[in-house]
Amino acid sequence: MNKGKVTKLNNYKSGKGCFIQIDGKQPDFAHFGHPDIKVGDTVVFETGKPMDDGSPTIKTIHADAIEAFVDEDKARSAPILRAHDAPKLDSREAYWAAKEKKDAEREPIITRLSCISSAAQVYSGAQGKSVIWAEVMELAAIMEKFAKEGI
Repeated sequence: MNKGKVTKLNNYKSGKGCFIQIDGKQPDFAHFGHPDIKVGDTVVFETGKPMDDGSPTIKTIHADAIEAFVDEDKARSAPILRAHDAPKLDSREAYWAAKEKKDAEREPIITRLSCISSAAQVYSGAQGKSVIWAEVMELAAIMEKFAKEGI
């Protein structure tokens, strides 16, 4: 494991990684993924095997403030990042709260459209003639009430 200060950080055009310069030394390291670091952060990193053109790569990188625990008894143990991930936790909670809100908004719309589709199928199949939309919407309202209230 090496330690240094990030002096430059350039994202790939594809968005799949970045070039990271550490301690102002050339050449920049290539890294695949999006590390949670900024220019000026002190980082701990592990170099990987060079790319085909000889450019150095970074296998793992994380801010020095994050404690990493490696279980030496396990084969190929991965670092477990602890404690200092609080900003990530807040964004995860916000994501799930927004997702639940969006799902709650979508649910009645999906139920209504399903009831209209079912009513149209029932009416056209039972009557054997073209659909009269006023009657279909009336049947859909009954189905929707049943779907929501179960009565």
